[in-house]
Amino acid sequence: MKRIPSGGRRTRRLSLTLLVVIVTPVDVPAGPPDPEPSSERGVAEALSESFRHAVEVARPSIVTVRTVDRRPESDEAPEAYRTGNATGVIVDRSGSVLTSHHAVSDTEVAFVVLADGRELPVTEIRSDARSDLALLRIRDAGDLPEARLGESESVEVGDWVIAAGDSFGLGFSVNPGTVSAK
Repeated sequence: MKRIPSGGRRTRRLSLTLLVVIVTPVDVPAGPPDPEPSSERGVAEALSESFRHAVEVARPSIVTVRTVDRRPESDEAPEAYRTGNATGVIVDRSGSVLTSHHAVSDTEVAFVVLADGRELPVTEIRSDARSDLALLRIRDAGDLPEARLGESESVEVGDWVIAAGDSFGLGFSVNPGTVSAK
């Protein structure tokens, strides 16, 4: 695996992209809910349907990143290596995956697990500690489902958002929330 540090201007652009992916993974029409539901229950059902639709659209581009770290698990077993899981998002159909720097900073070996179950080796890592971003490269995966990115300028404090990923290696999960600050 080739490790290439990145920095400067390119890193700032990646930082904005991650914010857009996290904040607005739902830059798609909300589907068929009634625009003016007649009851509180109708509003809740319309919101729920919109969230399900957003997850359906975003899910194929969300991946799990599996890592093997260079640091030993313990002093008693220096030959045992620490393994980890992180979440990433496909940002380019040819194999670029955005994740966190801290998730891959001490990685000796990394794999990306796609939504369809395929596990592909990471061939290159570009990482920046200051922004806590990393760009992983996988090859020979075919035409991958890239995330549909939104515009960070249109996001406002109080907007509904969805966080989706593989939290703590427990499998795909989704959590709603709101933008608390810009």
